Amino acid sequence: MVSMAGLGTSAGSSPYFCSKHAVEAFSSCLRIEMMSFNIKVITFNPSFHTTDIVKNQGPKFRKDWEIVNPDIRKQYGEKYFETMHRKSSELIIRMSWDAAIVKDQLVASIEAHNPKPQYLVGSDAKYMFILLRFLPTEIVNMIHGLRSLGTPATMMKTK
Repeated sequence: MVSMAGLGTSAGSSPYFCSKHAVEAFSSCLRIEMMSFNIKVITFNPSFHTTDIVKNQGPKFRKDWEIVNPDIRKQYGEKYFETMHRKSSELIIRMSWDAAIVKDQLVASIEAHNPKPQYLVGSDAKYMFILLRFLPTEIVNMIHGLRSLGTPATMMKTK
């Protein structure tokens, strides 16, 4: 189980995206290495689905923010926190699909005689990052900037 995050990038979640890219790369290498043993390696790249991790994202973000060093919190400012909190809770929940879709796809792949090497689950996983892969980096960065709710540099307090 990877994530659609293994296929793209987004501001504010660098560690998460990096770890998912690593899992995607490892799985791709392992898939090739296991071919000679007739062992299939498949990955699941779901988008946001209504799981506990998605439902609890807002409270978790608030709890994490509260334990950050006060000087660091002051540097970023409350505007940054409120924007990222909204991005990590309300927006994700609104974009979430029914988690049963992932379960159904997982069962179907297990039952498949010849499973696909990669399952993109959710329309946004199937199309959003795939389309972004074909665009020049400058345009992808511009799109991320337009859809972003802000970045630390634009939201931090200025003196």
